[in-house]
Amino acid sequence: MKKICLLVLISLWSCQQKKFEQKEFTKIDSTSKERNASEENIEVDSKKFIATNWFKVFKTDTIIASDLYWKKIIEKDSLIKIFKADFINSPPLKDKKIKFFWYDNQVEPGTLINKNYCKTMSESERAALGFVAKLSNTFDTYYDKGNESCSIHIALNLDYPCSEKYKYFMQYWFRNDTKYLNSINNCSPVQETFAGSSNFDAFNEINITVKGNNIFIDYEIGESGRDIRHCKWNSKISFLVDKDDIKVIDWKESEEDCEYYYPNYSDHLPPAGYKDDGTGTYRLVKKSKKK
Repeated sequence: MKKICLLVLISLWSCQQKKFEQKEFTKIDSTSKERNASEENIEVDSKKFIATNWFKVFKTDTIIASDLYWKKIIEKDSLIKIFKADFINSPPLKDKKIKFFWYDNQVEPGTLINKNYCKTMSESERAALGFVAKLSNTFDTYYDKGNESCSIHIALNLDYPCSEKYKYFMQYWFRNDTKYLNSINNCSPVQETFAGSSNFDAFNEINITVKGNNIFIDYEIGESGRDIRHCKWNSKISFLVDKDDIKVIDWKESEEDCEYYYPNYSDHLPPAGYKDDGTGTYRLVKKSKKK
């Protein structure tokens, strides 16, 4: 009898345990479903947010980009109108030979810009000099006869190297020069060269000659490599002018004329073929021509 009662109690306990497990499983399952539903709602809500707000974000960015784009277009168009008017009102090309920029030891700091010539030059001469102005990679701050700080770009009324005004002006005048227009389009503002830089160059002299519809610019550039070397070379660029259009038709450069200094702080030896003149300055020994 006792055994029968014990078996009944065990069976009742097992039934209760199964019911309890079923309830717990049901709770877990419902909780899991609620969590999944919540995650789905979050995903749906985020999709709704993106669907309803992406255009506002896109529209805002587009408006800003569009405003900047049209602002540049309007600025360019207005400047080109000014350039065309300046060309119509500018003096015609006349034969001349002018020293535009030079070095003078009698003044401090020694470099001069002919600003008076800038007041009377034709627009095509300004374009030719603007082309040359970008060939030095240093910040071109020089001085005029009144010892006032100036630059080639300011003297030419072209703001600063590769400014928007400079590029629009040069693009207008060199629009049919397929060889050099790309370099004008890719022009980027140069930064001032500091004493710690390894190399820097600057103009030593710029002269302009006008003959008929041709403009010739002769210039000399000097390049310094700290206390290691100093080089210079001469170039001559020929331009052909056709009303408000200009092209480079010839460009000649001389070989570099360099001198090296040793000893120097960098302990950089002069290249082979350079000989000391007794002062620590090394110059290339020129080979005598065979008769």
